[in-house]
Amino acid sequence: MPRQRPRPRQLGSPLLPEIFRYASRAQVRAYRRTRGRLGGKWRIAAGFRKPVPVLLLDHRGRKSGTLHTTPLLYLTSSPA
Repeated sequence: MPRQRPRPRQLGSPLLPEIFRYASRAQVRAYRRTRGRLGGKWRIAAGFRKPVPVLLLDHRGRKSGTLHTTPLLYLTSSPA
């Protein structure tokens, strides 16, 4: 079994979830205002060479009943 590397200290930062929350909201806002022209492709890290498409998933909270929108990356399979 391959030995796993320890998790980087920075990933345990309490600031990281806040950054992700604001980045997600900005992505959703840009996607909706431009009808997908901006925010429709993920271009970070490996995505610079091959952008990954993004979809907006609308879902309702189980307990609160509030509507949430989450940007999701997805891959399309190429025809065999």
